[in-house]
Amino acid sequence: MPGGGNTNTGNTTRCFFHDPEAVSKITGVNEELIHRFAVIINVITSNKEIDVEKFCSYCTDTEKLYLSLYSWHHLPPTIHKILHYGAEVIEYLTSSLPIKAFSAEALEARHKSIRQFRGHHAQKTSQEASTRDVINMLLVSSDPVIASFWKEQQEPWKSMLP
Repeated sequence: MPGGGNTNTGNTTRCFFHDPEAVSKITGVNEELIHRFAVIINVITSNKEIDVEKFCSYCTDTEKLYLSLYSWHHLPPTIHKILHYGAEVIEYLTSSLPIKAFSAEALEARHKSIRQFRGHHAQKTSQEASTRDVINMLLVSSDPVIASFWKEQQEPWKSMLP
């Protein structure tokens, strides 16, 4: 695949939650619970403003439904974290950026930069030195002023366009 990366997880998730009724029939998991998890995933991956109080209440109700239906099965740690702490994380993080900015998608978008920094701008004397140099380059490249200079240098042909 050009550029690397893997979108199977996101695509599989979207397909899985697209039809809660069919998934419920296939898996035997309660349809309402599947629908609720679909809503939660859509909320935490959206670029929209989130009503934290409503989200917290929705997560609490979802957890109660889960425990009432499947009390015999422990709540998986990832689901526990989302249901218990998701609203707090959203409230804390979204004061500056939408929640989607903190997803794995943002990290995956930097893989190309990380490979370039490691290959061309990092010491090869030790893993620690290499990692420190890559982190420093990521910090420098995240500065909006410096990044604007790099973009101009990388695309000089754009200045020739009418």
